[in-house]
Amino acid sequence: MLLYDEVREPRVYHAILQAIGAGAHTLDEIANLALVGKTHLSSYLARLQELRFVERRLPITAPPARRARSRAGRYHLTVVGPPRAPLFGACEPSTPFGPAPCGRSPSGRTACGSGQV
Repeated sequence: MLLYDEVREPRVYHAILQAIGAGAHTLDEIANLALVGKTHLSSYLARLQELRFVERRLPITAPPARRARSRAGRYHLTVVGPPRAPLFGACEPSTPFGPAPCGRSPSGRTACGSGQV
């Protein structure tokens, strides 16, 4: 997905992403570094969250009733990486018909190296 295809003002969104990548995590820090007004910043960040470019993290001590409106949230770039094998269950990625089975090699080990089938 390209950011430029998903938003109207890509330069503003790009500046926000650069600010977060440079270490700005609070609304004030992001607004100052990206040169975006705080009144509009929340809507930009909400769109970046919808697109999964950014995630909002809250401290575990934040009361559940106030999490949605908490000012203690910190914004971070979403980490995207290669798919991982599940911790339990199949060693290979799931297929449309369920988990793919682990195959045994001639040495008796499974494809995932756990020794279990």
